[in-house]
Amino acid sequence: RNNGGADYRVVASGDGAGGAFTVSNGVDLLPYQVDWNDGGGFVALSTGVAAGMTGANQSSVDCAGVNNAAVQVTVGGLDMSTASPGVYASTLTLLIEPL
Repeated sequence: RNNGGADYRVVASGDGAGGAFTVSNGVDLLPYQVDWNDGGGFVALSTGVAAGMTGANQSSVDCAGVNNAAVQVTVGGLDMSTASPGVYASTLTLLIEPL
């Protein structure tokens, strides 16, 4: 909930080198794309860069029953098709800052 208005920022960082968005099986790394949607369509996020958003619900603690924001994580098809078999894992951190 944002009492000051509908504006907020999203900062995303991965656990790869320099905060890169990558998944790893311990040996191999696969990059991934992170996109954020607060109702106006998906917007690509860059690691460590604050992305300004305007869709926060400032009047209801439960978003008045409407959909919340969504995050989408995508690994490219070529990267997936050439990846070594194994279990891949990563940590994605999202910081949400009301303005």
